[in-house]
Amino acid sequence: MIAHATEHGNNLVLVSYEWAPGEVEYEFCTPDQAAALIDAVMARKELCRLPKHGRPPMLVMEFSKGCAKALALEFYPENAGAFAQELPRAKEALLAWKAKHGGQCEMVMFTVVSMAEHHAAIESLLRHACREKADLAPLLQRLEVRLSLFVDPRGDPVKECILTSAERRTATKAKAWWRFW
Repeated sequence: MIAHATEHGNNLVLVSYEWAPGEVEYEFCTPDQAAALIDAVMARKELCRLPKHGRPPMLVMEFSKGCAKALALEFYPENAGAFAQELPRAKEALLAWKAKHGGQCEMVMFTVVSMAEHHAAIESLLRHACREKADLAPLLQRLEVRLSLFVDPRGDPVKECILTSAERRTATKAKAWWRFW
């Protein structure tokens, strides 16, 4: 078994290892996590992908086409409870995005990477937040809100859905060109 570690700066180490014939996994870790990951790689009896050391924080990405703007929020919660705890951070990102772009905001994409048994509860939480939650619902009005649920971030989505109904959006919203995911 072979593992490579490269100092990346900012107290991070990039660890790479072969998890299948010809397939290499890369992971950014703290030095302590890197040492534990290398020990785990060396202790394997056969090639396999090892669990990630820690989950990445919520990722915020902005997209645009012409003057229309989209916001993508990517989450890696352990369960529905952890996802609920991340929603206040999503509110902060939404507020900043709407303040920056105003009326050009058209779509928000929630991408959640989690174990499949948590998907229904996470979808239910987000539907509730879109419709009834006092702090998020007003921010999401007049926007197309999409949800994609994944088990593996490198794989295909297990489920994709639009959480806002057509009557909540104005006629100029939800243009087909957003379908670039």
